[in-house]
Amino acid sequence: MPGHRGDDRTAAAQLDTQWPGTLPTHVKITTRWPPYALPNSSPLRNALLQAAESARLTTAAKIAGPSNIGNYLAGLGIPATAGFGVDYRGLHGTDERIRLDSIPPIQAAYHQALLTLLQA
Repeated sequence: MPGHRGDDRTAAAQLDTQWPGTLPTHVKITTRWPPYALPNSSPLRNALLQAAESARLTTAAKIAGPSNIGNYLAGLGIPATAGFGVDYRGLHGTDERIRLDSIPPIQAAYHQALLTLLQA
């Protein structure tokens, strides 16, 4: 059945036969990360939302996940966010692209959020 852990190991073993001079591949699923959200009182959350508003970006706090590096960090008690980014089309596709003119306001928002957090 596709998606089963055995399939991952079988695919890795098949690939390993094509590369006999390398060490074998090991597949080990160690964790599944639950969705998370920063609390409303989080300085990181508030700095990002305020900075986005100042840059006239339309964004809202959401639940992130699963599986984003922020989920892992949150599980360790480290405040993290999936954040927000540039306008895009074709996410993860062969035709994935971004609007270049959406970069400056995003950069400005993150810059302002960082300045706010440094002043806290």
